[in-house]
Amino acid sequence: MTGDLARPFQVGDWRVSPADGHLTLDSGENVPIRPKVMALLVYLASRAGELISNDELITHAWDGVHVSNAALYYTVNKLRAALGDNRQQPVYIETVPKRGYRLIAEVSFEEPASANAPAQSSGETLQKKRHTAPALLISGLVAILIAAFVTHLSLIPSEKAARRNSIAVLPFTNMSGDPDNEYFSDGVSEEILNLLAQVPGLQVTSRSSAFQFRGGNIDIPDVASQLGVANILEGSIRVSGTRLRIAAQLIDADTDKHLWSGIYDREIDDVFAVQDEISADIVKALTSTMGLELQIPGSNLSNSIVASRQAHEAFLRGRYLIEQRSRASIEGAVREFENAISLEPEYARAHAELAIAILMLVWDQYGDLIPADAIAKASPHVDRALSINPLQAEVHAAMGLIAAYQQKPEEGVAHYHRATELNPNYASVYSWMANLLQQSLGAYKEAFEARSKSLSLDPLSKPTRYHKVVELIATNNLSEADLELKKLASIAPAFYAHAQGQRNSVNGQWSDAIFGNLEALTISKDFSRSKFHVTKELAKIHLPDEIMSIYDRPYPDVWNRVGRPEIAVASTEWWLTQEPGSISPLQAHGLALAGVGEYGLARPFLEQLWQTSGGLVSGTGVFQITHAAALIAARRADDEEANVEDLLAAITDEAKRLKEAGIVQTIPRDFPFDADMAEGMALFLGGEHKRGLSLIAKAASDGHFIWPKEAYLQNLYGDPGFAPILADQKARQVRERGKVLTIVCGENPYASVWQPTRETCDNFRASNKD
Repeated sequence: MTGDLARPFQVGDWRVSPADGHLTLDSGENVPIRPKVMALLVYLASRAGELISNDELITHAWDGVHVSNAALYYTVNKLRAALGDNRQQPVYIETVPKRGYRLIAEVSFEEPASANAPAQSSGETLQKKRHTAPALLISGLVAILIAAFVTHLSLIPSEKAARRNSIAVLPFTNMSGDPDNEYFSDGVSEEILNLLAQVPGLQVTSRSSAFQFRGGNIDIPDVASQLGVANILEGSIRVSGTRLRIAAQLIDADTDKHLWSGIYDREIDDVFAVQDEISADIVKALTSTMGLELQIPGSNLSNSIVASRQAHEAFLRGRYLIEQRSRASIEGAVREFENAISLEPEYARAHAELAIAILMLVWDQYGDLIPADAIAKASPHVDRALSINPLQAEVHAAMGLIAAYQQKPEEGVAHYHRATELNPNYASVYSWMANLLQQSLGAYKEAFEARSKSLSLDPLSKPTRYHKVVELIATNNLSEADLELKKLASIAPAFYAHAQGQRNSVNGQWSDAIFGNLEALTISKDFSRSKFHVTKELAKIHLPDEIMSIYDRPYPDVWNRVGRPEIAVASTEWWLTQEPGSISPLQAHGLALAGVGEYGLARPFLEQLWQTSGGLVSGTGVFQITHAAALIAARRADDEEANVEDLLAAITDEAKRLKEAGIVQTIPRDFPFDADMAEGMALFLGGEHKRGLSLIAKAASDGHFIWPKEAYLQNLYGDPGFAPILADQKARQVRERGKVLTIVCGENPYASVWQPTRETCDNFRASNKD
């Protein structure tokens, strides 16, 4: 049916008011939805019962503006969440895979009201049915996105089959005699890798792992074992004037036998064609010699529009530099991608890679850009790349990064999911997706699965291997963590030292975390992860005067840990002036104000964060357990006891997710709360003091550090049952501080990165004499 689409109408149990942008139940529950979501619902309702294609929905709901399928996917899921629908068992919206969507609920448009007709209450036209509170509707969307992602992972072949259908492309040897041509041979190797990555059913090891094996006498079976693949492609490239010679050979890693080899002599301007040809020949060889069922990849559409050889070479130099993963190299990559675009404005991949490089220069990654500035610089290139080639995986990867920095995690997951659909072997995206699922959505189990997938594609990735170790420590799988640590030691000594410290600090051995971080800094003085962590650990053992000597920009909550929340307030006020509009300083400032009891000032910040989070408490996301505790105290200070139930429910939900994932150890940056502490806080803040304190005591005995001087935790501090917990924490502080000062006040092995003040050491020696 069609009808007047501006008129209110009934869909299932909901009354829809397009003009007002609301859905309403007869219970009075009112759910506002965004204009784009409403436009989609109105169009689906106008064609109720009909299957509508993705393209048609985009055309009508977006008024002809070109957007990606990921945007449609995200908007449909927003609509499902508002309606309380479930993708697996739909009552309202049915998904027809690869075809479109159908509204299956009953729809009836209201008749226009006549001038003499009495007004009819919306309750008379609706059936009574209980639905989720609006503040918690976000969890429905999260569940849908996660379900889609888990379904995607379930399509990955079994481990045995995956290894048989796997290949690593080693960097082709540069035979040109000019070291400056290294980028070109690496670039051709990577392009072949990318083409193979598009072959359905073929698992291709990422560049960052495969390219660690370069030159020399490489033992193929050993390399294959480290990378977890059955086949290896190696080769060489010689450039002479305008001529190009590529030699390639495919090797069965188990037998070290050649399956196929080929030599290609071409004009250098034919490089795209020869890359396609080599990829097709490899797939034919795998199909005929190994009996694999693989499809030959299509032409290299991402580069077919590149007419300029110079533009492509600039792009390859950019890719070469960005993989070096340092500030200088990434800044160099930005310049090369900009050069490629100036030569070839329609170069989609160059625009997308430029956006990714810019976003990697944010202050918590490799540069010093604030997120808002990075987004402003990157977004035009994302838009341009999307308009040129919406089927470019890198475009959706960049869109996912932007959404993550904009605190739009559901949208970010949707774009990452789309990127992995376009390139199932995109290891970095699986890792970024894991970060977003874990940190912003509290989807810990799903994050672990994404991380494992990333590691299978990029087994020598330093940060991914590190995060895997941290996950194993957090879930108390310590023997497995030890095995992973051995692998990390050989590829990333600084990461290893830092992670080893985390491993040894289990059960409150805070001194070991400090020693691990100091060891990492002696290996790499600019290892920012350890600088960040060591200030938190020094705060735990109460050495406040030493914090600034090792890192002059500690995170504000360091001052909360040493019982100086007033310093946290001052530092967050300064931070707000440096990054106006950014979420991180808002998080820190709202919490700092609540820490000194300034609830009237703190509450607007905390309420804004609560709304931004969509009613979700998550590990290191927008709204964390500490924020929830602070907002509960602020609302209670305004005599709004009945208005804390949603916050208590959100903390309980976070505790449930932590428990389901088996997270029983606190890791400050990655898992600041474990299951026991989260559940204990939910119970205590909800009035079940005895049960709550029991769990809090267990978490504290396992090493969780409880901030000692926060106004919003005064009820906890004042409970007689908390006194022994605090006494044990203070005793641990003294013990762990003694372990640290015994080492660093003697023949300090870490003197190159930290030397405590003379006063600190003199006071320590004096206390020991007493």
